[in-house]
This record gives sequence, structure tokens and C-alpha cells, in this order.
Amino acid sequence: MLSRPAAPAEAAENDGVTIDLDRIVAAFREIAARPGVDFVLVEGAGGLLVPLTPTALMADLAARLGLPLLLVARARLGTINHTLLTVREIERRGLPFAGTVLNLHEADTLDHARWIDAFGGRVLGRYPDDLAVILRALLPAASSSRTSSGGA
Repeated sequence: MLSRPAAPAEAAENDGVTIDLDRIVAAFREIAARPGVDFVLVEGAGGLLVPLTPTALMADLAARLGLPLLLVARARLGTINHTLLTVREIERRGLPFAGTVLNLHEADTLDHARWIDAFGGRVLGRYPDDLAVILRALLPAASSSRTSSGGA
């Protein structure tokens, strides 16, 4: 765990440690290959374009893992633009995209989901209200990605 709440590359530099993408990918594959593991949820930190190392972004790790990305967005002012920009970057990089979940923690009352969905953000639901719906939508994506990305 890094001690500073900052971009992973900056926090690692601050702590005098190196983030090793090869090690992360190897650990993921080892965990995913364990008996009884149906799928592995990998949580990013800071966003798709946040630096992990001096030469790699979170998007680079996402590409190496080959998992469908679940975009979690705060339901607040600026969410529509920020979410759609991230979706466009996911598409530009050719990364698999599972969809968007709106986090209702400290949410405002605007209908972000309607607008994000209308412009390609594929909203799966709102957390925590739609948790069962979100999980049902994610399980098929998790199953197919494990099969297609296993060892790749």
C-alpha cells in the first residue's frame, strides 16, 4: 500500500518503490488460475489515464490484462463529460468495455444515467440501488473475458 493519496506513479516515487506491471500481470494470472476462482475483479486507481509508472498509464495495464473495463463514475456535476471522455478513450484504445456504473455516494439529483447512456456510455445501473442488476450484467462479461484472455 502506498502512503500518499496521489497518482500511483507519484505515490510510488514518494515512497521509493517501483510499480512493476509484469509482476501485477503475473499475480493476476496466478490468482485467476486458482481452482474455484470464477472471476477476478481488478480495481484501478485514479482513472484510465493516470500514470502507474514513468512510462505506463492505467490504460496500459488494462490492455495487458485484457479484461472488460467497468467504469465507475460519481453522479455529480461534470460526470457526463468526464464519463463520456473516458468511454471515448476506452474505444480509441480498443479496450473491452463492460459498461458504466454510477456511484450514488454523495450524488446530486440530476439524471446523469440517461445522458451518459444516450451517448454510448452503456449505463448498467446505479450503485448501491441497482447492485443485483449490475452483477447480473457483469457476470457474462467476466466469464467470457476469463476464457478469452486466459494466458494471453
